[in-house]
Amino acid sequence: HLYYSQEARMYALVVFSVTLAYLALVAFIQTHSKWWAALYALALVIAVYGDYSSLFALAPQAFILLWYIGRDWRKMIPILVAAGLAILAYAPWLPQVFHSVNSANEDERRQDYLGAGFGRVMTLSLRITGFSSDQFGPYFPSLNPTAWDSFAELRSLMVLGMAPVVVLGLVGLWRRWTAMAITFSFLGSIAVTALVSFISPSFAERSILCAAVGWSLLLGAAFNGRLRRDRTPFAALSLIFVLLICLTTVSNIYTYGLKSRWDDAAADLAYAEPLQFPVITYSYGEVANTLVEAYEPGLLNRERLITVRDGVLEKTLSNDILPHTGITVADVDAGELKTLLPETAENDYVWFLYYQRIGQENVELAIQDAGYVRII
Repeated sequence: HLYYSQEARMYALVVFSVTLAYLALVAFIQTHSKWWAALYALALVIAVYGDYSSLFALAPQAFILLWYIGRDWRKMIPILVAAGLAILAYAPWLPQVFHSVNSANEDERRQDYLGAGFGRVMTLSLRITGFSSDQFGPYFPSLNPTAWDSFAELRSLMVLGMAPVVVLGLVGLWRRWTAMAITFSFLGSIAVTALVSFISPSFAERSILCAAVGWSLLLGAAFNGRLRRDRTPFAALSLIFVLLICLTTVSNIYTYGLKSRWDDAAADLAYAEPLQFPVITYSYGEVANTLVEAYEPGLLNRERLITVRDGVLEKTLSNDILPHTGITVADVDAGELKTLLPETAENDYVWFLYYQRIGQENVELAIQDAGYVRII
């Protein structure tokens, strides 16, 4: 949530609207008010238009609806009408969704960073709990390891410290069928996303963010009902332990996450501007250029700038509507970067700004091949 919010992306809105949809569904089941049904329809529309991956978190609602339809289908008519209207409202966008998915599936690299292998599922699930930062991951790398990353030999103890509040959360959900269904629907978005990824690779932090709500509900369920001397203290101590780990992780992400350091990178680049080193940016859709412009307006216009873009991801992620500026990784591999860099002896430095992703090594090798041995 911290990273995506820093990028001003829509995933916090998606989590909010999905959560609102579940709230409206539960409230309707309890009251059968048409106002809750109307809010349910609105929340669904906002969620699916926000991002199609919201469907992974909304899909488990089908089982809840079927259960209550089986009990008394007449009382469920308003919520079914609301769901139907939401589907109709989304129908005009469905061709675009299919086009985007088909276009994305043409990129064979998606399996590398969106596949749902066992190790990746476990890593991202741990990240949802707030324990693991995946220091060496492809999307959220950090300059500083979390406690989970630093003390691998103590991971068993960390799991034991988390276990009481989790187990007591499961106990608290027992026989509270609606609460259990909602909690495991949120957590089940991990399983839904993993299954979908076998057809179209989609497993990423952003597509399972709603599981964080399920995790919170599970921990909160440990304190359901009246206080009990034999359980509540254990649950409280375990929850405090979990919160402490999460707070250190949040601090680590906010302070040391690579994507949090673009303000520093832009400031350093501005400081070195008088030296007029060649500047190479690498990202997809000029994201790197945009971030530098946000922190240091006009700076890149005064630099000896070479923009490198992926060349493939732009089409995958934006249906090829992003401008084709600069050169592509394929051009770099063909030797074009060498022709763009100056060949003067006094300029053996080059400034390289990039997102840590596939293709950066190609650019670094091309820089070295051009004779630049001092890469900043």
